[in-house]
Amino acid sequence: MKCWQILLLIFTTFFSAHAETIEDEYHARKQQVLSWADTVQSKSFLVAAVKIKNGNKTPEGLKAFEEGLKRLPKSPSGMFDIYSLMISYFSVYDQLPAKLRNQVREVMGSGNFYRGDTENHFTMYYTGLYLAAQAFPDLPAEKWYTGKSAEENRQEAIGWLDYWMKTTTTIGQGEFDSPTYMAVFLAPIFGLYQHAADPVMKENAKAMLYWLISDFAVEHLQGLYVGAHSREYPDRLIDKNNPATLMTGWAWLLFGQGPPLLNDTLIPAALSDWELPDIIYNIATDRSWPYVHTETKRVRNIIRLGEEKNPPVYKYTYMTEDFALGSMLGGILQPIQQHTWDVSFVTSSPQARLFTVHPYVGYLDWCMFFSEEMKFTL
Repeated sequence: MKCWQILLLIFTTFFSAHAETIEDEYHARKQQVLSWADTVQSKSFLVAAVKIKNGNKTPEGLKAFEEGLKRLPKSPSGMFDIYSLMISYFSVYDQLPAKLRNQVREVMGSGNFYRGDTENHFTMYYTGLYLAAQAFPDLPAEKWYTGKSAEENRQEAIGWLDYWMKTTTTIGQGEFDSPTYMAVFLAPIFGLYQHAADPVMKENAKAMLYWLISDFAVEHLQGLYVGAHSREYPDRLIDKNNPATLMTGWAWLLFGQGPPLLNDTLIPAALSDWELPDIIYNIATDRSWPYVHTETKRVRNIIRLGEEKNPPVYKYTYMTEDFALGSMLGGILQPIQQHTWDVSFVTSSPQARLFTVHPYVGYLDWCMFFSEEMKFTL
């Protein structure tokens, strides 16, 4: 055998084994999420679905699922409810008694499914509405909380999802790179990928998972979502192990780094057959050489006092194995929770970032983005 053939064989064998290890470890972490959900006490439909799938906890899960349905007509969390309900419904459809299936069908007429007013709200809401329309295609308009037919609801959901995917992959997200909010983009899109019957929607959802997770991976450092963020809570940035910082748990699930801060948003991924490409894993974990990462996002929708709806935001991140320096240029782009720059560093301390916040608050900045009467905005 020639020398180059031997080298090729060694190279192929090594990287095949490496890829299998990455895949096996990812599957093991998914199982850990399911084991956690099987024991935790929660009112979440997603947790109930995991219990239903486990034969030992099926009665407990069915009870929790039914209790959740009873709460929906009075729930103020419509977009969170509808996406988690419908992902759970499809995940355990074969194990749901006919009574509960009918209750889900009926709640589409009585549920209080508030759409919300942000990009992540709409993504959750329209994922849920799309799956509900798929589940109950013959439900007439008078049986829907929207007053529209199943097909009208489906087309409305497709319209938003197609618009959001196109916008995200051209001029960028408006709620981008958030250690909290990225999780509630990932969770519904995992469910959409897993359960959409339309092959085009399924393929689009799969592509968006690659897109969003790669976007996270390149600004990930040992469990931290580094760099500038469109929105984030200062207390969660200060305390790197804050359990409310949902993407810390995603860093652990996807890349095996950071503490396993388990949360409900991980469940759609744990229930999915989506596979983690080793190239994305390597992007997220290989810090053997420093690099500069630049990207363009967009400003949240400007509804008045501006000349352009979505001006560009220019991001810069300098990544090393010990720290990352991140910043963005674009002015006021998200007047609540905007995080323009920081230095994030690897440390055993609970505090792993340096940053400042701007000391000024003005009503004109708020009025650019929010629809309240201007004199009441501040």
